[in-house]
Amino acid sequence: MAPRIHKATLHKQSLRGLEAVSFVSNHDFPRHAHDQFGIGLVTHGAQRSWSGIGSVRAGPGDCIMANPGEIHDGIPLEGKPRAWNMIYLDPVLVTEEWGEDWVGAVALVDCNS
Repeated sequence: MAPRIHKATLHKQSLRGLEAVSFVSNHDFPRHAHDQFGIGLVTHGAQRSWSGIGSVRAGPGDCIMANPGEIHDGIPLEGKPRAWNMIYLDPVLVTEEWGEDWVGAVALVDCNS
């Protein structure tokens, strides 16, 4: 059995409502949700995940996304580590930047389409 690998690196930034994080992990993430929008890029390895759009496979160069409250999981393919970079945006930041007309109407869609 391979040793568990899980490293998250939070990158310093100064914009309120934005978090930038890099991950390397061979961990299976059970179904969960975040309070923020998530936009990311797989840089190494691959994973299978389930989300509101169904089953998705992502590898190097693929974009991964999640909306606030969207249930999703993540499982490395073949148990090998994968790496990805994420930007998490607070919904308040999004509505402040793009206006009140977007409140409740903002959702990210698959950026690989």
